[in-house]
Amino acid sequence: MVQELLNLKKTEVYVPIFNPDTNSITPTKIDDNTEFCNDQFNIPTPETKNIEEVEANIESDIELDYIVIPLVAFDLNGHRLGHGRGVYDRFLKTLINTPIKVGFGYEIQLTEKLIPVDKNDVKLDYCVTEERIFRFSR
Repeated sequence: MVQELLNLKKTEVYVPIFNPDTNSITPTKIDDNTEFCNDQFNIPTPETKNIEEVEANIESDIELDYIVIPLVAFDLNGHRLGHGRGVYDRFLKTLINTPIKVGFGYEIQLTEKLIPVDKNDVKLDYCVTEERIFRFSR
């Protein structure tokens, strides 16, 4: 999906770099020349010399239109379980705009039980699985 977006040549693509020291993510703009390496979770991430440099160079007024959010499970109300750190929930609240939030998962990750939520949780707008696309009220 990322490569397809880059091929459009009219779309800016940002990917997260996770900082385990601050338990936060920093969106980093990539292009066809970006080199990747696997992070501590074996996820391809833009190669960086140090996370502090990436964080210092982030645009403070960045506006993202869509955000793909990882999940472990989701319910029919658009709530999701992540990895329990609240990283994406905190990040979303720092943005100056309200992007469309899309989860990608598998049907097996859909739970019939409602996922418990608290005031800091941000719900999805959509979730795409191998069988269907779920749209949740905003």
